[in-house]
Amino acid sequence: MDFKAKEEEKLNIMQLDADGDNRDGLALYWAEKYINQKTFCENKLIIVLSDGAPAHKYDEYYGAVANKDTANAAKKIIARGTNIIAVALDDAAEEDGYSTYEALKEIYPHLIQCTNLKRLTAQILQIISKQLT
Repeated sequence: MDFKAKEEEKLNIMQLDADGDNRDGLALYWAEKYINQKTFCENKLIIVLSDGAPAHKYDEYYGAVANKDTANAAKKIIARGTNIIAVALDDAAEEDGYSTYEALKEIYPHLIQCTNLKRLTAQILQIISKQLT
């Protein structure tokens, strides 16, 4: 959905529930296509905000298969001229030992860890300024 969608379509986002099941490779291709159709700029950048590894239970899209698919998509997109920066949203108080950063570092060549959402905007602005210099 883009910014020119009908108001009732935009409000459908309120029906979403963050509960896993995402195909990150496919989402990256969609973002690349959207950027290429809507912009004509020299520097193209996709910023991925992630709270975990790619997974989609419907078709057993987990672990090594999902990681490899997403990593291949990222490599292809970067090779075609759109850079990708991933931000691993990690809760510093995770008790189960899971680290989004550790899960994603094999997928994305440019990855930063965010453990404090109050710093997220500053971290993203730093990324963008580095890309433009």
